[in-house]
This record gives sequence, structure tokens and C-alpha cells, in this order.
Amino acid sequence: MKGMQTIAFIQRQNSECSVALGDLPVEFGRMRQGELYWISIAAAGDSAVLIRQILAAAPMRARMALICSGDPGGFLETLPADEGPGDIRGFRLRGETSKALRALPKDLDRSLRPKGRTIVLSLPVDGFPSDEDGLRRLLADWRRWLQGNGCTLLLLPHGEGIRRYVDALPPLNDVLSGVACLEPGDADDYAYRVMHWRNASSVSGPAELRLGRSETGFTVTRQRGAAAIPGGDRNQFYIERAVLEGAPVFMAEDWHVFDTSAAVFERALQAHAATAVFGLGSDADVPALAKMLHTLRSQRGPALKLVVRAMQRGLRYQDEQLLLACGATLIIPSDIAFPHFFSLLESVQGQTYKRELVPDPDAVIERYRSVHVCGVVDVPRFLAYLEPILSRPDAPPGGVLLIMKPVPGLAPSLALDQLRLRRLGDLACEQDGMIYLFLQGCHPHMVEAALANVFQLPYREIFSDHAVYATAEQIQDECLNLQAANRDGESAGGAQAGAARHGGQAPLAGAEVAEERLLAYFEPKLCALPLKG
Repeated sequence: MKGMQTIAFIQRQNSECSVALGDLPVEFGRMRQGELYWISIAAAGDSAVLIRQILAAAPMRARMALICSGDPGGFLETLPADEGPGDIRGFRLRGETSKALRALPKDLDRSLRPKGRTIVLSLPVDGFPSDEDGLRRLLADWRRWLQGNGCTLLLLPHGEGIRRYVDALPPLNDVLSGVACLEPGDADDYAYRVMHWRNASSVSGPAELRLGRSETGFTVTRQRGAAAIPGGDRNQFYIERAVLEGAPVFMAEDWHVFDTSAAVFERALQAHAATAVFGLGSDADVPALAKMLHTLRSQRGPALKLVVRAMQRGLRYQDEQLLLACGATLIIPSDIAFPHFFSLLESVQGQTYKRELVPDPDAVIERYRSVHVCGVVDVPRFLAYLEPILSRPDAPPGGVLLIMKPVPGLAPSLALDQLRLRRLGDLACEQDGMIYLFLQGCHPHMVEAALANVFQLPYREIFSDHAVYATAEQIQDECLNLQAANRDGESAGGAQAGAARHGGQAPLAGAEVAEERLLAYFEPKLCALPLKG
């Protein structure tokens, strides 16, 4: 036999395949026949401890095989007679690892002729193909063999290069029924992370456990993550009453209405794949709702549908991104009609949350709360608010800057009187007859809608021209120009006072410069077109 050499053979009794892992919540005893499961392990020593724990926890009726790159005899010799599977066979992988792995199904047919057996394979991870396509082909070949023989394969690869494989495994969820990793934690514990795990009756989503290690194996010290998802509640809807706005809507048996968002939250904490619908009353409610969503998403997993319906107009792009990053599946604007609202609820059925959940929602929310300026301010305060953009031109600006020129004959103060800024982070100032307006969290494509919302009169009746600056570099340049214009304006004001005392007048250079820049922005430019000869 080219690939494997028999090391040990222990026959206790013939029975069905079953294996367990002590206190860990991953139910190996209910792994599905014909499927592959992968647990990445950072250190070879930890792999040995886990293998001993798996063997010791297996019931007497189990039929197993252990394949290692080294001698599996040490695991089998130390196994007490009254513990572990009744039928276990040990093999050592020999020769070139990549070739031995490709020949594994044929070698098993020759040496084992297995039916309904659980196979544990432990070897350094660098023996596996390093590219995703090669790894997929290898695992798919094994899966076809497993399904033909009614066996289950648990892979326990280990080694320094394990992280590269951990990141490449999620796309292989169609051939791997379970993916998890075990690695040392920050303290004297271990982190056990489950990406997904399908057993005979349920599915587990992303979960994280903290483990302690002893001579007998690993035990759970703290759990954070999603429980198994049987899918039995996938047709359940938990809706905050405010979302319905008093409409006489027929409620099916699976639709449940709650008076507050807190009540929806408490019920959703018991759900797995249901749909929870929250109402967002105002900007001030965003941080609290974001925390609720993050808690639900981190504890209940990706199958839970978390929907937010805005109850008033003007939900900012920044608000939406915060809620989505904290676990929301869908944000529904306030102006969506009820028929469309229910259609959107139906559209998320069967979906799972695929974004990367922010690890620390408090830090994200704190940055959100730091936006505390609103309304019309003077130029120094306006510039002070935008100072982070001036100091970091390479960072996303988090909003747009507009420079607006009032129509002839309209004083800037009257134009500002038409401005209604209600959201934190939206502020404006006036310099040299121009209105500077910064809209926090406004997407560049939504400027027209935002201007229609913040001015009482149609803004095109108030301003003859306006320019939009969306990148951090553009905003930095305009803020520097505004800073210089404000400084020149203060100097010009002092010069005008001196000139008045001498019967003369000082020119308003700042206004002329600002107007020239605005006109230059709108000035038609000739484009060179290729001529066909």
C-alpha cells in the first residue's frame, strides 16, 4: 500500500458510527454521514490533546479510524479500555503528503473497506493544496467517496500556516459541512471559533467560545455566538407597533406585534431565523437601536433577519451605514408605501447577514455621537469642526461641502434664514457673500434631495449657483481657501476702518476671489474630441 501503513487495530464491537467531544457544544455524535468537517488548530500539541478528547468521549458503539502523519499508536495505547469507540483502526500517512492525500480514497478502499465509519485525519496543514481550486477539488473527491460509503471525515490540520487556510475556507461551504478553528487566546485560554456547522438536525452560525485546557482536554469557559438554527421559526415576524402606523393590517398567525422596540428585542433574543422589524423614530434613537442590533446579530447568528423602518424623513447615509454595520439586514425609508413595505419584508426571507460585523459597536457609536454641532455657526467654528478632514486628507470625509451663491439682490443673511438644519453634523457659515454648507453623512448622489429638505423654499430660487465638493482632498482645499478668505476679510475690515478715517475705502478682495472660484467651477470647458480622417 503506497499511501498508508496500518499501525494499530483494536476491535471491540461492531456498531453504528458516533463520536462526541466532551463538554464542547459541537455535536460530533450527530455529524451527517457522507460529509466533511474541518477544525483548524494552531499548534500540533493542541491537536494531540483534542484527538485524545475526541477518542475518549466516543461511545463504545462507535466505529472509527484515526489517520496521522506520525504514529497513531500513542493515542490508541493510552486510551483506557473502558473509554472510547469499540472499533478503532489507526493509520500513518507516509510518502509525499500531497500524493498520499489524493490517493486516500483508494487506500481506504483497499485497507479498510469502510462503511458507516467516522474517520479522523490529523496532519500538518502545509500538506493540503495552497490554492482554493486545488483544495476544492481534493475535498470534493473525498466528499463523493464519503457519500458512497456512508462515512464521515473530521479534518484536524495544524501548523503555522493555518491562518491562510482559515481565511480561504468560507467559500468552500458547499463541500465542507462544518468549519471551525482552535487557537490560543489573549490570556491563558483558547478561542474556539465556529464559522458554520451543520449536523444531522440543525445548523450553527458564527459563534465563539473561550476554552480552558487541562490534561483531559478542553472545556468551555465562556460562550458567545449563535446557537443551533433548526429553522422552525423562519416564518415568524416580530414587529414593533409603531411601524404599522395604526393601519388596519391583517395579521397572519405567524405575525406578532409588540408595543416597544425593547419588547421586539427581548423576543428576538430567543429567535434563530425569524424576522424582527424595528421602528426608528429619530436620529437620537440610532445609537440605542444599533446596540440592540449588534447584540442580536452577535448572539443569534446570520440567519436572523433584522429590519429597520425609518419613521420620519431624512435618515442619513451615515445612520444607515452604522445600523448595517451593527447587524441590520435591511433599512426601509419612511416614504415607502405599505404594499411595497411588505414586499421588502418578503424579499429578505431566506437571506443571511453577509457583512463583517463590527467587533466593537461602542467605539463606532462613540464616533457617531462625537458629531455634536448643528446649525449656522461662524467661520472659525465651521473650520474647527472640519479640522479632522484638514488633518487627514486621505480619510473618507463623511459628508459633502457646498459653496452657494445667493441670487442677485438677496442678502446672505436672508438666504441663511431659509435654512433649517436639524441633524447633528449639518452646519453652515457665511463668508464674503457666499454660503458654505456641510452636510454630515450625505452621499454625493443625494445632494439634490438633501438641499430640498434643508431649505424652506426651493433652493434654486435662493441661489444662482452652487458647487459640490465630495472628496477629502477637495474639501481640504476649499477649507484652506475659506480660512485664507476669513483671515483676509478680518484684515480688510481693519483696512476699511482705517481708510474710512482717511476718507477712502478698501476693496472687498475676499468676495471677488470667492466669486471667481465659483464661476470657474461652472465655466464651460472645451473638450478635445478625436477627429476621424
